[in-house]
Amino acid sequence: MATFRFELNGRPTKNKTYVVYLRVTVGGKRKLIKTMVEIARPSDFNAKCKGENWIRGGVRDAKVLNAQLADILAKAKETYKELDKEGEVTTVALAKEMNTEAVSPSFLAFAR
Repeated sequence: MATFRFELNGRPTKNKTYVVYLRVTVGGKRKLIKTMVEIARPSDFNAKCKGENWIRGGVRDAKVLNAQLADILAKAKETYKELDKEGEVTTVALAKEMNTEAVSPSFLAFAR
């Protein structure tokens, strides 16, 4: 069984924002998957939230950011179920599968 949770990077980026990561644990192995969600202060992030309110309500666009994180979590769980059916569940395979889904086929057609 896999566990999923969101973590905040302790170091700010060049833009002085903090990146939210999805931490996936499968069989004792951990992997951090970077999300596109960034917040201005570490105090705006709530790792031990009730429901799906990881970004505190005082942040501008908190509902949108929480919806994005919920979508990422749902996608990770769905990807885990697909890999579990195939019997190839590892943290590396899960992260790789999630990153390949992010590339749209129209971009690949454009590149060719």
